[in-house]
Amino acid sequence: MELIHDLSARANLDADQTATGLGTLLFAVRMGIDARTWDQVKSVIPDAASLLSRASPATGRTAEIVSFTAPGAVRKALAVSGIPETAVTILADALRDLIRTKLSADAAGRAVAALDRALG
Repeated sequence: MELIHDLSARANLDADQTATGLGTLLFAVRMGIDARTWDQVKSVIPDAASLLSRASPATGRTAEIVSFTAPGAVRKALAVSGIPETAVTILADALRDLIRTKLSADAAGRAVAALDRALG
């Protein structure tokens, strides 16, 4: 996928790490927005469903699933997956830009706000 290839080079990650990072970011967006907005987001992200399946399976101390909508949860989950903070920033910025350029202002605002909440 061209998006993964481009972001891998920009974030200095391999394709698997990039897919995990982007999938985790998309999962956080999905959990923080309504279904109608999500339909719009996934329509502009190539292979969004496949990327969601790559989201980091980070868990809490007692193996409970971490809420990706909690402030800072995404950064923690990706750190556990071995993705450096600088790469998370690059992936998040790219996702924000893609959402802002492809969606209506209202939908983009909701999706970007969900991402920003999850990033903390």
